[in-house]
Amino acid sequence: MINAQYLNISPPAKAIPMSARNVAVYRQGVKLLGRILLPGFDSEEEKAPVVMLLHGFPGHEKFDDLAQALRRCGFVVFRSGFAGCWGSSGSYQFSTLTEDLKANLDYLKEHAGELHADLDNLFIIGHSMGGLTTLRALAEGLMVKGAVLLAPCNLARRLEDEEEKFDEVFIKALPFISTPNDSVDDLKEDLKGRLEDWQFAYLAERIDPQMPLLFIGGSRDAVCPPETHMLRAAEVLQRRGAPVSTEVLESDHSFQDRRLEMIALAVNWLKTICEKKN
Repeated sequence: MINAQYLNISPPAKAIPMSARNVAVYRQGVKLLGRILLPGFDSEEEKAPVVMLLHGFPGHEKFDDLAQALRRCGFVVFRSGFAGCWGSSGSYQFSTLTEDLKANLDYLKEHAGELHADLDNLFIIGHSMGGLTTLRALAEGLMVKGAVLLAPCNLARRLEDEEEKFDEVFIKALPFISTPNDSVDDLKEDLKGRLEDWQFAYLAERIDPQMPLLFIGGSRDAVCPPETHMLRAAEVLQRRGAPVSTEVLESDHSFQDRRLEMIALAVNWLKTICEKKN
């Protein structure tokens, strides 16, 4: 049971107390480092809904506060690891982010019992590049109960229309990632031939129109302005009759001054979707 009253206070102790585990997920020899937060449980048989939490381009937020709030409210939270960043091995590539997500999902399914994971109530929350990864995975046919997109990055549009900003933003991330030549050019090379397929309007046409989605953006977001990023996808999905909600907070790309509002919006929306019958 999801209880949003614990957004900002600690829940009562359970017979099985809260715990966390670091995990190493392997994809073709690449080690993806993740972390799973478990809420408390009254019994070994009890299950909880699951949120896969996908961070954005390394150097931005990892959303630990959101992860902790989700756990307090009763979710199992899997903060997924991606190749070539934050200590994971391999090379960071936009093209393999959905493969990394699927490897993490395979781990979750394999260990669902010990993680008390209710796979019928599986959600994704993705920020920025994690939002793009979420939309790509959904367009490829991944089925979940719902997804929250936090300032999702329409990367193809950035590179086509704002290449100077692309260089400026992503060069700051190079200390946090591994690429063959430690260069923004590696990232651009990885994008060749994929710009059309990763446009938000293109992806939105391929997502199951029954999939509930919540888009949250920041009105002062200079990295991924809602008008040219998340709202492009939302408009297409709404036109197709999809159950889509949009919220724009008076904040920036990482919601630095509206964290509590952003977290409350996400948790309460997830609770509403979770309580709907499958």
